[in-house]
Amino acid sequence: MKQFHLIFTTLLFSVFVHTLSGFNGLQRFSDDFYAAQKYFYKQAKLKYPKIAKEKAYPEVPLTGAIKKEELSKILPMPDFISARRSFLEEVKKYPEQLYPEIFRFLYNHPALQVSASNKMKFEALECYFTAFNLLFTNDPYFYYHPQVKHNPCPVVFCYTNDKNNQLQVNLSNASKIDLYMMINQGVLGDGLKLKSKNPLSLKPGSSQTIKCEVNLNKLKSDSTYSVLQLILADPSQPKIKLIAPVILLPSKEFLNLPGQFFNLKYTYTSHVKNIDLYSDRTSGPERCNGKNCSGEVCIGLRNQPEIFEQYAFGDVGLVQFKFSSTSYPQYREKNASVEFELNELGELQGKARDCPGPVPESIGPCPPESANNGKQLYGSRKVTVDVYVPKGKPRNLLLQLEADDFKNTSSANLKLSWLGNKKLMVQVIDSTGNFVLKEIIKSGQLKTEIKSLAPGKYTCSVFPATDDKTKHIPGFEINHLNQAEKGQFHFRLKGKFVLRDHNTE
Repeated sequence: MKQFHLIFTTLLFSVFVHTLSGFNGLQRFSDDFYAAQKYFYKQAKLKYPKIAKEKAYPEVPLTGAIKKEELSKILPMPDFISARRSFLEEVKKYPEQLYPEIFRFLYNHPALQVSASNKMKFEALECYFTAFNLLFTNDPYFYYHPQVKHNPCPVVFCYTNDKNNQLQVNLSNASKIDLYMMINQGVLGDGLKLKSKNPLSLKPGSSQTIKCEVNLNKLKSDSTYSVLQLILADPSQPKIKLIAPVILLPSKEFLNLPGQFFNLKYTYTSHVKNIDLYSDRTSGPERCNGKNCSGEVCIGLRNQPEIFEQYAFGDVGLVQFKFSSTSYPQYREKNASVEFELNELGELQGKARDCPGPVPESIGPCPPESANNGKQLYGSRKVTVDVYVPKGKPRNLLLQLEADDFKNTSSANLKLSWLGNKKLMVQVIDSTGNFVLKEIIKSGQLKTEIKSLAPGKYTCSVFPATDDKTKHIPGFEINHLNQAEKGQFHFRLKGKFVLRDHNTE
């Protein structure tokens, strides 16, 4: 089967590869991911050393935000199994960041024109593009079968207009025997329609053009990419197959999407102070037990465990918070979303407001005008979502937020308001610092949509704040005053951000 030759060209590829002019390179991927790419490159170079001199085949084709000096220090993976696992796991973890890079790299790649008669280079490219074929092979069984051959470079077909819907494939017989090949139409579904003769008869040294018609109406209505397998086999030897993954993209925007649609971050600071009835001023802040009373948490969008933190101020206060996020399980272009949930709960020691009684060393009720007595937990909390709007058609940003909080109570089981007299603010700011949205969450809920956003970066933030009439200063505080028992608090904030087409209902 190594004598067979598949060359893929498309009539649609009349444009050259676009470079991303927006937000490329936001993610610095893991060392293992870069080491995996180096492994496949090393195997290719062993078969064809001259590949090192060709710019179309870099040692690491998917670089993200890593610096050259960092990349140079990473060694190739030691074996195929480790390289395969590391590559596929990273793509699954960061699909928004990696798929645009993958599509741009493969789109109209010169490897599609390499002839199987150049045996050394052809076999080298089989090694070089192994990770991409693994990613886009629907049935992994076929990939590991020794009698199955893959076209080295997966084909990327990109919709440009309603007039160009032809996918052309050249199949050459480099052997010395007659070939009789059947094209498997079942795996093409309704995405491709075969327009050529089936089966094919090829004499030694001859070639034929296979023509397929792409279902453009279906393709341009998709919100994500599709992968179809073009499979050729001899009916008398059905296990021997020639397979080429064909990736269908609904628009050229898939080559120019931002490195990611969202960046999610949670920042927090926490302090405790004592409010003393008999002092002219309060004391604080009190030292936190540990180093995690303040921090910054950056959240990956997929396959991330819940982030749980706990910290304490001695016996005065205990705080626990849990932060989690989810997004669509598959890379999407028309509707990209991220959801998050923050749960913060804990307890705070109070202090009774007792005043000296009429009898020496006695305690009695304090006059109403007496100062307060107790503890205050204070600091700041902020959830920040950076939204990256790609070039192209207008996009809308849908925001849904919901908050729950205890209300102050005088019962024995004390419940404290986490927000207190603060307001929960939502702000959306563009890259120039201008406000696109500035709103207070009333009654614990907010649902709004910002329409026709121009391309660029938008920073959305949600935080408790003090309103000083001119600006909102981030900050929260929990007061537990004039009660000796410990009080409990529990605050929950849920949010969802959806970036979608302007015409989506």
